[in-house]
Amino acid sequence: MTPKERAFVEACAAIGQAIRDLKEVPNGLLYVRVMAHVNLETYTSIIEALKAARLVEEKNHLLRWIGPSSTIDDEFINGTSTIPGTPKGILNKEKKQ
Repeated sequence: MTPKERAFVEACAAIGQAIRDLKEVPNGLLYVRVMAHVNLETYTSIIEALKAARLVEEKNHLLRWIGPSSTIDDEFINGTSTIPGTPKGILNKEKKQ
């Protein structure tokens, strides 16, 4: 992966995470928040990539998160991972009696 490709993937992850955290956000408002970091062409490509991956949907310029409600990191921290052999989680440790 080239540095440019890696930067694009990292930008997709960051913008996707923002949409996931907000649940939904007007497309223009989100662009205004990130325009100091990415140009409009790159931002549009990121949103299109998130929509193509079926993580985000857009209706009437409103971006809505439709992907998983948690990340793998969240699942490990909270102990809700369905991956066999994973620990119970940092926040949900059983108390010793």
